[in-house]
Amino acid sequence: MALTPFLKGFLENNPNQVGVQAAITAIPSSYGGQSRKQGIAGSNAFQDYWRGQASSVYNQYLGEFSRNPEAQLGDYLDAYPWLQKFQELSPNMRGEQNQRYAPRVRWSG
Repeated sequence: MALTPFLKGFLENNPNQVGVQAAITAIPSSYGGQSRKQGIAGSNAFQDYWRGQASSVYNQYLGEFSRNPEAQLGDYLDAYPWLQKFQELSPNMRGEQNQRYAPRVRWSG
């Protein structure tokens, strides 16, 4: 994800969970070319999932910061594999509704 200079500056001044929430809000514009129908970046399911995971992502950053005190939150979030981790989820967790594509068989008789 490519963070804007403004957002990176915000994260440097606010290296906390609020900063992570701000970065998550900016994700869809970074992955704007992706299809919403596939349940990936730019979709409501994508943002909803990462909003729920903000504290987990922040705690992962704190773990990295304890190993490397020079680590900046903006750089960490910039390199974070948002899309890869989301695509590793089950289709149901990604908000995909498989029932629409494979309707139930109805027997008439």
